[in-house]
Amino acid sequence: MDLLDWIGILLRRWKLTVPLLLLALGGVGAAATVTPWTYEARANLVFLASPFQARQAGGNPWLVFDSSLTVTAEVVGREMMDDRTAAGLRGRGLTAAYEIGVAQDSTGPVLAVDVSGDDPRVTKATLDALVAEIPRRLTQIQVEEGVTERAQIKASVVTASPKAALAATGKLRVLVMALFVGLALTVAVPLFAEVLSERRRRGRAPDPEPAPAPDPAPEKPNGVTLPDLTGSANGESAGAGLVRRSRD
Repeated sequence: MDLLDWIGILLRRWKLTVPLLLLALGGVGAAATVTPWTYEARANLVFLASPFQARQAGGNPWLVFDSSLTVTAEVVGREMMDDRTAAGLRGRGLTAAYEIGVAQDSTGPVLAVDVSGDDPRVTKATLDALVAEIPRRLTQIQVEEGVTERAQIKASVVTASPKAALAATGKLRVLVMALFVGLALTVAVPLFAEVLSERRRRGRAPDPEPAPAPDPAPEKPNGVTLPDLTGSANGESAGAGLVRRSRD
């Protein structure tokens, strides 16, 4: 069965094809209405060495990066992801989802903040709150350990989204999947119905009539079979041969 056969079946069974196609398009429209658009906002913060540690580099913290800064960034990121921080943000109406962790594309102490939500204003407000909270949480951790101000690690914002950007990939993926499933059903159901109909037609087809059996050779009344009178090998009839032998 090639493509032309499929098209012929779909056209022949239009009573199935048309409703299924309309249902598929309606499902895509419903998915487009129900599925919200997603907005994203991002920021990156770098952790810098304390003034006390930066003295070895002439007081420039950008010249001093060691593993302790990366470990500190990871600890702060984990603390920002705890349930208490998320609950505090939700209590302020900042309900956008977020993820904080050491940037995967960096070898240094860079903390990446990714925020996503269906409201661009809430998404941007959540990002701003997180960017402001990270340095405060970093300072709090060090104060609780009795670290003096000159020995404290600092966090500096490197990049931050000026506004939440529309991320259409997620919604478009949902719509494409819904359209694919709808079109697959639109094609598969009529083809399956055609296969079932063909099987039923074959099941109702009458069996071929058996060939008639050959007639048995005639017999004498006492059960002796009469000789074949259809002819002999030399063209003479069997009856003529019998008469000749009787005369001899």
